[in-house]
Amino acid sequence: MTHEEFQVLADLLGIEGTLATAAHRFHVDQDATVFDVYTNVDELHDAVERIAQAERRVRRAFVIHPPSCWQVVVGHHDHHRAPGKIKLKVGEKVRLVCSRVNVMVAVTVTDEPPSPHGYYKGIVHDLPATAMRYRRGDGVLFADDQAVLPSTVRKPRRPIPF
Repeated sequence: MTHEEFQVLADLLGIEGTLATAAHRFHVDQDATVFDVYTNVDELHDAVERIAQAERRVRRAFVIHPPSCWQVVVGHHDHHRAPGKIKLKVGEKVRLVCSRVNVMVAVTVTDEPPSPHGYYKGIVHDLPATAMRYRRGDGVLFADDQAVLPSTVRKPRRPIPF
């Protein structure tokens, strides 16, 4: 979380003073030793959790990666899995392949499509903090033919010999 993001969330939640400074050290500076120093640990733990929950809710609502960000992983020869044939359930965990850098991003399905030709909604989970554009809690839209299911394992391609 950046300093600006923290300031906005702290202002919205009404967290001020030394409590805000301690929570800033935890979220922005990644300093977990702040729990050893701060006098009211329960109050700090509550503030840290409220800020983290607010960040996830804001990211889920305002940061939505469209279906064009993801590769289609079902091909013409996948007769067992034609587009629209598999129904994903809310709460199911799938992986999506980023179309820019071919990295798998773990996603939890949050909503089913409103129509047969609609898109699933989900949120990114279990993603380490990296320089990628995806962050934990981001919202995503995707089709069922873009999801890599846990039961299927994508085999790596064999390199072309020179």
